[in-house]
Amino acid sequence: MDQQEEFVEALRAEIGRRIEEGQLYISRQDVERVGREARMSPDEATERFMATRGQEWEGDVVPNSDRRWTRVSFDPEWFWQRHGMRPL
Repeated sequence: MDQQEEFVEALRAEIGRRIEEGQLYISRQDVERVGREARMSPDEATERFMATRGQEWEGDVVPNSDRRWTRVSFDPEWFWQRHGMRPL
């Protein structure tokens, strides 16, 4: 399994855990942490995370002042329909 596949699997598990716990967001720092665990740079991890939008997650991207994003608020109905997961 390559780094990107490992990252997407770990990301899927992290998002699933959050949704099941009713935590409907993930921070940029948390995405970077998942990336580090998959041996990816922070930039690679955030780029790959954004590339999985519509496949692994859907929601609102919260930007900060320097045009980067700080967190994503997940769409719980999308998860319910796509993955059969309803938040607490």
